[in-house]
Amino acid sequence: MFSQRSKYVLVLFTSLLSLIARSQSYGVFLDSMKLVFLSNVPDTVRIKAIDKLYDNHLWSTGSREAYKFLIKAYDLAELAEYKKGQLVMLNNMAQFNFRKGNYELTLKQRLKGLELAQLYKDTGAISANYLALGEVYKAEKNYEQALKYYLLSVNLEEKYIRIEKRLGTVYSLVGNMYNELNQDSLALDYQFKALRIREKYTDGLHIGASQGYISKAYLKQKKYELAEEYARKSLHNRVVANDNGGITFACNILGEIKIFKKQYDSAEYYFKKGLAFAKIQDSKVNLKDSYEKLSFLFEKKGDIKNALTYHKLFSMMNDSLLNSENIRNMAQMKELFESEQKDAEINLLNKQQIIDKSEIEQQNVKIQSRNTMVIASFISILLLAGLVFIVLKNNRERKKTNELLHSKNLLIEQKNKEIIDSINYAKRIQDSLFDNFEQVRKFFSDAMIIYRPKDIVSGDFYWISKKILTEKEQEGNDVVRELFFIAVCDSTGHGVPGGFMSLLNSAYLSEAVNEKNIYEPNKVFDYVRDRLIHSISKNDQKDGFDGILMCFEKKQFFKDRTLMAIEHYLSYAAAYNAPVLVSGNQITVLEKNKMPVGSGERKEAFTLHTCTLKKGDKLYLYSDGMADQFGGPQARQNKDALGSGKKFQYKRLDDLILKTSDLKMEEQKEKIFSEFIAWKGDLEQTDDVLLVALCI
Repeated sequence: MFSQRSKYVLVLFTSLLSLIARSQSYGVFLDSMKLVFLSNVPDTVRIKAIDKLYDNHLWSTGSREAYKFLIKAYDLAELAEYKKGQLVMLNNMAQFNFRKGNYELTLKQRLKGLELAQLYKDTGAISANYLALGEVYKAEKNYEQALKYYLLSVNLEEKYIRIEKRLGTVYSLVGNMYNELNQDSLALDYQFKALRIREKYTDGLHIGASQGYISKAYLKQKKYELAEEYARKSLHNRVVANDNGGITFACNILGEIKIFKKQYDSAEYYFKKGLAFAKIQDSKVNLKDSYEKLSFLFEKKGDIKNALTYHKLFSMMNDSLLNSENIRNMAQMKELFESEQKDAEINLLNKQQIIDKSEIEQQNVKIQSRNTMVIASFISILLLAGLVFIVLKNNRERKKTNELLHSKNLLIEQKNKEIIDSINYAKRIQDSLFDNFEQVRKFFSDAMIIYRPKDIVSGDFYWISKKILTEKEQEGNDVVRELFFIAVCDSTGHGVPGGFMSLLNSAYLSEAVNEKNIYEPNKVFDYVRDRLIHSISKNDQKDGFDGILMCFEKKQFFKDRTLMAIEHYLSYAAAYNAPVLVSGNQITVLEKNKMPVGSGERKEAFTLHTCTLKKGDKLYLYSDGMADQFGGPQARQNKDALGSGKKFQYKRLDDLILKTSDLKMEEQKEKIFSEFIAWKGDLEQTDDVLLVALCI
């Protein structure tokens, strides 16, 4: 156990190194690792710090230098008889070798970790090593051994550990192994166990995965209706979770089911939908599977031209995946050819040695006659050799140039990676500052959000705040006002500049409502506009946002602590973007001010709008990202042309909203998002996309 001083040193030391790890280059990281070993701190603190550094950064680099530090840390832990440090470092080293494909060394390290965990009776570490051993055997396609270790982990998890969410993952792994071993009934049993656990935790991504595996097992059993039912459920959850690979998996299963049902048009729809998401994911494995299935489908339909087209695409992708294996096979073939050639030369020499001397003398005349031809041939060979030398010299120079370009490209890629890592970190900050959308779902009878940034961080944002006020009437009665604010806004720009603006804009909205106690939406926009103009709108810059701010008020009247009446009110302000109301079978675009929240040509106060709603009415608040997206059939035919296709347009979006407004919110979200993706096709996304829907 650590002393209080050691704990303080560990926290300070690892926090400093973690901060460096999140912000600096790889070279600084290695210096940080060396600093750990040179610093005058206890060995246990060094081991903890190395683990912290490796977990934060070096895990993703695959650096041999990092691996050397892991070995040093393990030796320190072993010398200090620090059990947890030994287990942690063995785990890190095994992870490193597993990612490098060195399964033999990974297996030894995992077995050593299992031996240590059993020696110290650490049940959690024993179970984790069983799982990791199963992963190694699965990678080697030894499914029986993988299943053996997964089941050992299940036994421990069920008897002693009992962390239900983790148990769901283990059940799913066991189900996958039974599926690989064609034991479909057991595969289904374990996948249903995993699904029941995952449904408790509303884990949409993993629920969709379990449903996909269940569908695959039913398909193997030729239970097509059950297979289709679970494949559709899986597709829904994959779309909600924005899991492109999972969407492709579910679509391909649905396509296979439709082939068995001889519903070839439906099969084509699902295979092409899966292909579209495989392209978005840029997964060669998923692209290969989609091309193969489309080739098989068109062959079934008798469409030989398309069958051949997709088979060529499948072959190209398969060749790309197998390129390294082909290179190894070519090397083996070359070695075999050279060996056979040497054997042939030896046989020829042996035969020549047994030729009778008399036959040799008879050949002398012929040999002399050939000498002239040999000399002429030799001269030709010299000329050819000179030509080859020139070609090889040019190739060497070209190779040097290519190597220089390659090294520069690697440097550019490294710089790009550091920039992307910084932007990803900014995205995590942005996501953590946005309010949880579950607050909206709790306040309204139903709600949904479609949020898809153009780049990693977004200029579009939503903002939520809730206030409860108590007042007294002149008669002495109590009035409780519950105010729920929601804003949907589009900041100037997108990407990193838009992301910074979204953080600033949301901060000013919070300042107006929560600190300045301004509750009328129009006055909130007036306040935020003044703050933006005086803080950043200088040198003719016109930064700010377009957006909608709504205030839903629930007013309760009490007399002697008895609730007498409840009244509901809606007020809002709109800057350029207008809210849309769907009531019954009618859609109405509500009023707005044609000016931004920020510096602009118009400076008058924003208008306070009110609206009367009834139960079942739906409100839609969105930015211009979806309406301005280029795409459509023309874009798919001319996808290389800049700005090709037409805009999605507000009318098409409003018509789609009205058409799907009778669906539940999540179902409507899937329909709208799928239509948007189909319209965009392979074109670049034009702008950030944000749409929020509320059901009264």
